[in-house]
Amino acid sequence: MVISEKEYNSWQETNYLLGTKANRKALAHSISQLDNATNHHFLTPAEFDRMSADDQA
Repeated sequence: MVISEKEYNSWQETNYLLGTKANRKALAHSISQLDNATNHHFLTPAEFDRMSADDQA
């Protein structure tokens, strides 16, 4: 079977993120917080850029 480089990289990233018990626990916690939230707000690219700039300042 042959897969694209993009798919392979995605697979590698998933393996990395799920590679330790601590990461799996943190990801599960984050997902449960999102599932339990009544209001969802997804950042726009501009909001994300502003937050990133604030962190670097």
